[in-house]
Amino acid sequence: AIAVGSGAAVICACSEALLLKFGIDDLVGATAVHGACGVWGLLSVGLCHRDTGLVFGFGTDQLTSQAVGALALTGYASVASAVFLGVFRCGGMLGLNSEAEAKGLDSGLGQQAYAMAETRYIAEVLSSFDIKPEQVLAALETLRDCVHRPFSPQAADNKLNGEVEDILEHMEYEGKGTSRYFAFASHHKRDGGE
Repeated sequence: AIAVGSGAAVICACSEALLLKFGIDDLVGATAVHGACGVWGLLSVGLCHRDTGLVFGFGTDQLTSQAVGALALTGYASVASAVFLGVFRCGGMLGLNSEAEAKGLDSGLGQQAYAMAETRYIAEVLSSFDIKPEQVLAALETLRDCVHRPFSPQAADNKLNGEVEDILEHMEYEGKGTSRYFAFASHHKRDGGE
């Protein structure tokens, strides 16, 4: 179990890095967790099963069977997804335009996806300690190279930008172009940013 779990952790991390390298936006890491680790789980049965696994000296029959099953499932999921999503894409029903994506779908409803109470509370706490918005910006700038976002750079930026801008708004900060200060958090090269 330790070997299988450790292998899954390595496979998940490598899969996420590979997706980022190819510029594939997988917001929640579903491809790495369910796809790559799922295949690893199937193959690990063929390797580690007590009665039929390769590691316990029972040959490659179980491993071969598991590999064929993994290929069949991957092929089926890929073809079904391509057909389903292809139909929606051709019909113009898949994805958002750049403007709508940057603005956020919730903005059209006059709502925001994250908790306003939370950002208001953070602004109040910072203000109670006489922490100025400029100090917050300087601290975030200092942390720029420390932050690692293992998920979509654009999604991380949108969430972080919105929350920090709300905090600054609650602090009645009137500075210009605040969002440029926060785009670094997940948008640097090593995390797959552009």
